[in-house]
Amino acid sequence: MATLRGNPCCGLWRLKMENKVDVIIRTFDSESTIGNCLKSVTDYVPANRILIIDHYSKDHTLDIAKRYSCEVFLENEGLGKATTLGIENTTTDMILFVDSDITVKRSDFVKIASELMKNENVGAVVGMSIGHKFSYGLPLGMTLFKRAIIEKVNIPGYVMSRETYFIQKFFRENGLKVKYVPASNVHNPESRKNKNWPEWQGSWVRITSGLSPREVIYSMIVVFLLLSNSRNFRNFLYIPIFQAKLMRGFLEPEKWSRSFRADSSISRGNGGE
Repeated sequence: MATLRGNPCCGLWRLKMENKVDVIIRTFDSESTIGNCLKSVTDYVPANRILIIDHYSKDHTLDIAKRYSCEVFLENEGLGKATTLGIENTTTDMILFVDSDITVKRSDFVKIASELMKNENVGAVVGMSIGHKFSYGLPLGMTLFKRAIIEKVNIPGYVMSRETYFIQKFFRENGLKVKYVPASNVHNPESRKNKNWPEWQGSWVRITSGLSPREVIYSMIVVFLLLSNSRNFRNFLYIPIFQAKLMRGFLEPEKWSRSFRADSSISRGNGGE
């Protein structure tokens, strides 16, 4: 990508920089989706830089990233580390997380989200998938943050899922709100195709938040809204099964978190919800 050059004291240079964001994409064996993701980011996002935070992919993920002149950073600890490493290397006032299995569809998302961010009580703006009517939580699929806020959140490096718990906790403690922009992207989650993805999620609900009734109830609500958004009757019928599987993972976190730690189809591509 072309990088803006100029005198930082120049008013025009500052104006251009205010309209740009650093983009963070966390990857691990993401070659099946990262190409479409990066093309959509370059087409629809006013990106200052695109930062790929990679978990030592063994496929062609980084080869594809190079075609788009992305900056690549490597980590071998966990999704939490990938998240904080990305934040630490940004320079713009607003930063945008995009999952590697997201295709951006709104060219005005950053503009709209930035306007919403002018409210000091708004800490993040989430781009919703096309066709989704129910907003929920704080997924990092396509979410804009104020860097001055998100850099204060302490996310343990080892977590492989539910890293958003720590962001949400920080937001609750500081009275920050999340806003939503509809019809912003198309999500093609490879991770959810794995039959034990609910157990994986449940195990990390337990590991990150402990025996918290609040987080269990919250997770159940997220499952309901997530599957209801699909407007597929079969998915709606699957809700109680998904919730039961999630609880199985919650009750046996050691088993389910370890079993899929190295499975790229689960451990990357869906960071939070």
